[in-house]
Amino acid sequence: METTNQGSRQILVVDDDPSIRLLLRVIFETAGYTVTEAQHGRAALTRIETELPDVVVTDLKMPVMGGGALIEHLRSDPRSMHLPIVAVTADRNAKEVARKANAILRKPFHHSTLIETVDGLLEERALKAG
Repeated sequence: METTNQGSRQILVVDDDPSIRLLLRVIFETAGYTVTEAQHGRAALTRIETELPDVVVTDLKMPVMGGGALIEHLRSDPRSMHLPIVAVTADRNAKEVARKANAILRKPFHHSTLIETVDGLLEERALKAG
C-alpha cells in the first residue's frame, strides 16, 4: 500500500467490533495517519470533548449509541458541525441514517477506496479553509 504521509492527521475510528477497529487502525496508520478508537458513539463523543479529530470514520449499527445518532450529534454541535465524517456499514438501506455524513462506504470495501475517500475529504476541507 502506498503511504500518503498525512503526518499528524488524526482519525477517530468508531466501531463496536474490535477486529474492525484493528483493521481500520492498520489501514490508516499504514497510510500515515494517527488513529484513536471508540467502541460506540457515546465513547466517541467523550473522546471528541478532549480532542477534535480531523476525520471521524464510524460504523452505523452499534450498542449504546449508533453511528446515526453520533453523526446527528456532531452536526448539531458548532465545534464539530464541519468535521468530515465517513460512515462504513454493511446495511444497504443505511443512506437515510447516514444522510449527514460526507461519505458512505459499504462493507466490504477496498482499503484504497477508504484512504482515497478520507484524503479527498481532507483536501476539500483544506481548500475551503485556505
